[in-house]
Amino acid sequence: MQKINLDEALEWADHAIDGKWIGQKNYQTLYTKAMVLWASGSKEEANTYFEKAITHPTAVIFDVHGMGRKHIAKGETDLAFDIFSWNAKAHPNQCPVNVGLMRGYSAKGDYKTALKYCKKAQKNIDPEDELNVKSLKKLQILLEQGKDVN
Repeated sequence: MQKINLDEALEWADHAIDGKWIGQKNYQTLYTKAMVLWASGSKEEANTYFEKAITHPTAVIFDVHGMGRKHIAKGETDLAFDIFSWNAKAHPNQCPVNVGLMRGYSAKGDYKTALKYCKKAQKNIDPEDELNVKSLKKLQILLEQGKDVN
């Protein structure tokens, strides 16, 4: 996100959520406002909107997981971890959620807990999903070696 005209961006984000006749409160508009608040340094308020976005009925488990992955890639480990945790509250004990928690704990250097979630994810995965079954086994080996999976 470019940090340009953040005051105006916040006005547009608010309008997208609450604008007369066009405003829609959904995953995307709430996430957009969270990103603007995050970019402007209002991290606590941003976290409130991230949580609202993630727990909104329009949030898709894979979208939220992808959001967490993006923040890990940007080095925003704590925010990514919060996103994975909120996803876990909204969609408990599902494979992508456990993979997210695995990645979040791994990014924080807690490989033991990450390994626990890797194993949980393996129990939730469709055994016919060969690509992800193999991928999780490889990630398990890395975690057992004390290496980050991100």
